[in-house]
Amino acid sequence: MGLQSLTYYAALSWLPTLFRDRGVSAAAAGGLLALMNLGNAIAALLAPTLAHRARDQRLLITVAVLATGIGLAGSLFAPTASAAACTLLLGLGQGGTLGLAIFFTMARAPDPAASASLSGFAQSTGYLIAAAGPLAVGFLHSATGGWTVPVLALLGVVGLELWSGLLAGRARTLPGDGPSPGERPRPGENQPVSG
Repeated sequence: MGLQSLTYYAALSWLPTLFRDRGVSAAAAGGLLALMNLGNAIAALLAPTLAHRARDQRLLITVAVLATGIGLAGSLFAPTASAAACTLLLGLGQGGTLGLAIFFTMARAPDPAASASLSGFAQSTGYLIAAAGPLAVGFLHSATGGWTVPVLALLGVVGLELWSGLLAGRARTLPGDGPSPGERPRPGENQPVSG
């Protein structure tokens, strides 16, 4: 959640400036940011629906994170004629990873209370991590005078996002608050299935 949000807020803050520095007009740079957000909205709604139908979400994570990385790299390194395709791909990837991050707080929790706790932790910690994104990108841009180092740093974050997403995408449920060892469950409680 934090890594996804860091890349999103960094792109939201700096993508128009990156395109302006590449010679794109202010109006077109703003339009490209809107296109990124359109892709984000579409994928954020679609990814959890697809994830719900799959037992293991690692393929979905891989596709979404690769889309983010390719879109981000293309925004800097590809010809500006492909800027619309790159920003749309970036938005689709970011929206997919956001939708999956939120989905995991439900899918990996053993019960609704654990899901609420996991969601609160993921979002509060995630947005704290995300707050560093725009500042770090701005600092790297100022320090180097270009966009290569900031974009490469964000691609490094995308790599970490893939690693953590592959761990979260496994078909697993976190352990719940079951009975203590040696304690017998009360009638009506979920009991482990033997055999």
